[in-house]
Amino acid sequence: MTGLSLFSLIILATAFFTAFYLNANPNYEFTITPPYHYVPGEFLSELNAFFFVFIFSLLFFGITAPIALGIEGLKWGSLYSIKAITFYDLAFIVPQVIVSFSAIMLGQGIISDYEGKAALKQVLPTALTYFLAAIALFFAIYLLKPLLAQFIS
Repeated sequence: MTGLSLFSLIILATAFFTAFYLNANPNYEFTITPPYHYVPGEFLSELNAFFFVFIFSLLFFGITAPIALGIEGLKWGSLYSIKAITFYDLAFIVPQVIVSFSAIMLGQGIISDYEGKAALKQVLPTALTYFLAAIALFFAIYLLKPLLAQFIS
């Protein structure tokens, strides 16, 4: 795990718990509208959020991953704290984190290629594996939701 990956996780957790803390006040309701279409529980919205994290994280060679995960942390924290989503829906954070790691690896590989180190060929298989694992986990979470939602709410 690189320093940027660790920093992204810290930003995600900080944003999530900040939104959760702000909504602990009964006189105040903090919500955030992400910069893409999102309706809780809708398949295309969840897929849209997944690809937002990947594309936005890859935007400036992985450097923007903390911003993408920060936006997602605020979104998930605010939605969960106002009871707009269930605890099970928070499982979609895991594929988003994995896909951000993939984008960070690709971005760092591209920067190394620009420097003449030819590192993209070395990180591409690992980044692709992370991306495919994140996609598989995303679909597994979505397909298992009706089964597991009755046990976890």
